Amino acid sequence: MAIFNEILVGRFNKALQRAFAIKASAPVRQLGGEIMPVYPMFRGVEERYLESWGIFFGAVTVAAVAAVTGAVRLRNPTGSNVIAVVEQWNFFSTVGADQPLLETDITNTDLANVGRGNTGGDSRQTSLSALITSNGTTGAGAAQLLVRAVNGANITTDFISTLDQELVLLPGRSLQLRSQIVNTSVVESLRWRERALEESERI
Repeated sequence: MAIFNEILVGRFNKALQRAFAIKASAPVRQLGGEIMPVYPMFRGVEERYLESWGIFFGAVTVAAVAAVTGAVRLRNPTGSNVIAVVEQWNFFSTVGADQPLLETDITNTDLANVGRGNTGGDSRQTSLSALITSNGTTGAGAAQLLVRAVNGANITTDFISTLDQELVLLPGRSLQLRSQIVNTSVVESLRWRERALEESERI
């Protein structure tokens, strides 16, 4: 039987139990009788796993191909029931005056080279991401442009510099970072965290 102000999102109770080694039933079954909850628990990236966040990395080199540009795509499959937050995305090119584009789209397609073996950043979580990384050469842009940068030769461009610039990636959506100079090899590195969507978060 439900109780007054019962907490139905279990991952916060699990985080409390893991952080403080609490045994038996849930340590916090309900909210306060008035507006009282004090929610922030996060203290450092080493404790993301307590709230069911997984950390993942990807590093991709796209070879130069004549007459086309290189791109890397990160896609959250439709029906994954996962929310991802991109924390870092770097772009490197040996050619100056490139203007790489960070774009987003609603899509279920990948670029030519697909990889699922993303590196997990915490062995206490699953080592395989629900997201799909792909790369290849493409002349087509995604539906919506988010950021345009200017990249000097042999200089790394960071597309995310602060917490407020982190990008949320929901099921059915993708992010793509592509060069605008043809026949150019590019190197991209990215990092993201992901967890299962709660019932109240699903659209």
